[in-house]
Amino acid sequence: MLVSFDPQPHMLLHLLSKDEQATSSSDLPDELNKAIPIPEAEVKSLLRPRDSRVWDERYGAELPQPGIRTTLVFLSSGDADASRAAAVAALLGYTRCTVVEGGLKGYVESAEESPRLSYLSRDAVCMLMEMSDSQQHAAALIDVRRHDERSLYGSIPGAVHVPVDQWPAAVEMGPEEWLRTFRFPKPSTGDIIILHSRTSRRAEWAAQVAMDAGLAAAYVYRQGVYGWKLDPSVHAYAAYEEGDIPPEPMPFEADSIDRVAAEAELVALNLRG
Repeated sequence: MLVSFDPQPHMLLHLLSKDEQATSSSDLPDELNKAIPIPEAEVKSLLRPRDSRVWDERYGAELPQPGIRTTLVFLSSGDADASRAAAVAALLGYTRCTVVEGGLKGYVESAEESPRLSYLSRDAVCMLMEMSDSQQHAAALIDVRRHDERSLYGSIPGAVHVPVDQWPAAVEMGPEEWLRTFRFPKPSTGDIIILHSRTSRRAEWAAQVAMDAGLAAAYVYRQGVYGWKLDPSVHAYAAYEEGDIPPEPMPFEADSIDRVAAEAELVALNLRG
């Protein structure tokens, strides 16, 4: 059983004891605003694979039940037992279960120590990439999705690829090994990198890893491929697990770039000379 935080794209589950279920969410730290509250006594029924009825009744269809390959990170405070909940999930067939070492206190302290993420809108990304093409401001747009996602749904023009599961090892590579592996030069400490995924979850994690590794000028493209809507070869699609039947691409009406807003955004972030 793992007893430390697993640095992978994950679903954070805030385990609640019977007494804690009555606690108002406003009493919880801001760092828990992305955590999913889950009663300790209901872990087995809520996470039963291939049966999402109980999950959907509690959280609604807009928050899909995790797949068995999703990394489940259990966080507990008070009397709730995160290790026991992780063991229950493992017995149900979830292959990536872990707990946050130090519970709520450890999670909050870790969040306070980590540098804050910076985000870019789609239009700001477009303009920054145009500037990069003209050598005004070098920037690398890095796609961290899986190979199957890029193959099936297309990739943003100009984006290079480092799969998210290779990212922790990648940032530790030397320039020559990086170039051999990924076929583009490794960004240096001061280079601008923009990380993107289908939406932003994996990109957020990758950006945090990059910043922890010293790549301070790491940004997240907030909307991801799902919000690109500029190129008919790049399709939006619903989330799916590797090995699942891929969903059909979603139709969309093409947007145009708001260059005034993009310019103002880049100026505010000191990314426009």
